[in-house]
Amino acid sequence: MNQKEHKEKQAKQDLKDLQDHKQMVENIIYALRSINSELLPSNFPHARTEGGQRLIESSFSYLETHAEARNYLQTFGPFLRLYKYLKERYQTEVLDIDPESEK
Repeated sequence: MNQKEHKEKQAKQDLKDLQDHKQMVENIIYALRSINSELLPSNFPHARTEGGQRLIESSFSYLETHAEARNYLQTFGPFLRLYKYLKERYQTEVLDIDPESEK
């Protein structure tokens, strides 16, 4: 393989990697937005229902169990801060768990 073919192959792989990265970021944003929308005042009554809690918990589950999503959360500050904020709100406002009692 000559240098030009190698560069073309590398460029194709780089483009694929960027597309994968973009898709993962979109998946994380979608999960965080779905949790956030359930916790909005207008949707809050639904968040306290079984269906609302299932929706929120499935989004949290995706973020917590998908290895690549967990990596993004741990390395990109805005994702991590928003995740922690939403998790705390969910536990205190929907599940009525006192954060001090877990320590």
